[in-house]
Amino acid sequence: MNDTSGVGVLDKAVSVLAAVESGPATLAQLVAATGLARPTAHRLAVALEHHRLLARDVQGRFILGPRIAELASAAGEDRLLAVAQPVLTQLRDATGESAQLYRLAGGGPGGLQAAVTAAERGHRVVLFERHDRLGGQVQVAATVPSRAEFLDIARNLIVNARRAGVDIRTGTEADPDSIRAERPDAVILATGARPSRPLWAGDHPRVVDVRDVLEGRVSPEGAVVIVDELGFHQATSTAEFLADRGCQVEIVTNGMVVGQDLGITLDMETWNIKAHAKGIAQSVDLVPMAAEAMEGGSHPGGVSLTLQHHPTGTDQQRRCDWVVCSVQQQPEDGLWSELRGSALAVYRVGDCLAPRRAHAAVIEGHRVAVAL
Repeated sequence: MNDTSGVGVLDKAVSVLAAVESGPATLAQLVAATGLARPTAHRLAVALEHHRLLARDVQGRFILGPRIAELASAAGEDRLLAVAQPVLTQLRDATGESAQLYRLAGGGPGGLQAAVTAAERGHRVVLFERHDRLGGQVQVAATVPSRAEFLDIARNLIVNARRAGVDIRTGTEADPDSIRAERPDAVILATGARPSRPLWAGDHPRVVDVRDVLEGRVSPEGAVVIVDELGFHQATSTAEFLADRGCQVEIVTNGMVVGQDLGITLDMETWNIKAHAKGIAQSVDLVPMAAEAMEGGSHPGGVSLTLQHHPTGTDQQRRCDWVVCSVQQQPEDGLWSELRGSALAVYRVGDCLAPRRAHAAVIEGHRVAVAL
């Protein structure tokens, strides 16, 4: 290196970051670009990855990590806006066409797809994500070992977003003031959904949502009843997760079969094999009616769950330690409510419009971006 600071290890780390700045790099490419010995390049790259200054794409190559964008944001200057404004003006004057800057709030599949499509069509795009990592609820679902491959949808979109030049800012909460301060030409909201508490659940603290379990806010133990009203992977994967942790698990559903839509992903047979092997009980045609607190007995502090067998109208009871709900969520549309009717062009995609499955969010994100 020609321009050294006198602190050798820092100079070497900066040379690794500089090598990745131009695009994804394998370890061999890092060695060639920096002139560092292979063990040294590897140790530095892994250390930078630990501090989130580097990350890896789906092919295992090193790429710039989310901490880079966070530091740029903390510096107080909107680098994208400062750099983009003169370029946008030149494009407008040269072509006579509108040249615009687009910003997105939300880094789940819908927001990522909208960002990728918009960027690939020539727009300059910034993506805000309130959490420190992208992927939205895909990240949550993939915490279950049997669903780890589901994370590929987020990994691929993240790689494509970086390749397309999207300015990704994790750990950044979007609000009306911060959005208006950016002076965007359009805003795409992909803010997701929040858990919805069923009326029958009352205020019992041990009636929780599947997201509470998978996101680590609660750790159920003992006997657990999972209420499946969605008929998809949410209930069955959480059941496996809890059974693997030693819980006695039963899934109840108002449908004729637990996980009725698992056939769409060819997982029905696999699920039933796993459920049998892990001792997960399955009960059908049952509608939750009430959840009441239990005192003493075999489940102190637990739940007395009343279920109605809807073909016959008869009631059944389940006494358990926890009830976990897999039910329809509510749109996280507070930002939409605050921005609608303003001078900004605002669009919604994915669960913040209506909670559905990942493929619907991806399709919607693409369609909105194409229409810009």
